[in-house]
Amino acid sequence: DQEAGVLELKVSDHDNTMTTGLKLDGDQDDGEVDVTIGAGVASMTTIAGDLKTNGEDILFTSATAQHPVVEIKNTTNDSAGATLQFNNTHGGNDGGDGDYLGIISFMGNDDGTPTPTEYAKIYSRIHDATSTEESGQLFIDIANHDGGLGTGLKLEGGSVDNEIDVDIGKGTASVTTIAGTLTMGS
Repeated sequence: DQEAGVLELKVSDHDNTMTTGLKLDGDQDDGEVDVTIGAGVASMTTIAGDLKTNGEDILFTSATAQHPVVEIKNTTNDSAGATLQFNNTHGGNDGGDGDYLGIISFMGNDDGTPTPTEYAKIYSRIHDATSTEESGQLFIDIANHDGGLGTGLKLEGGSVDNEIDVDIGKGTASVTTIAGTLTMGS
């Protein structure tokens, strides 16, 4: 049996037109319900309290230039800011060296085909997961002439406390330009 139901909540908008504000649509797949909130791009949805989603993906779309914008705003009158946190809990088990902690990927089409291409990526990994010796890695990768990504900047927690090792550039053809003064230790 593949019966699906639809529930719509309609409200009167500013010119007394009845508009769907909430729509629940039972889909053909078992246990799936599609939810639509708001009637157009000017609609505002406010959620009081925490929002938790158990879905695998969240997609924001807009046909307006320079949008969508995702803003994380702290309105408290103090010196602390908002936090965007990536958390690989490893299913409650121990983390391991090399585990990915989070990835920010920058995609765009190439010209000619057009094929979606990853032009840059920022990501973090565990360098050393040993308790009391935890050390992280941060990478900035850039597409380098052939569409493949290469690491242009790598930060890595060192082998002793208060040490961070830095690798800049990729290959002998790379150029590193420093504007201003370069101050070195020993």
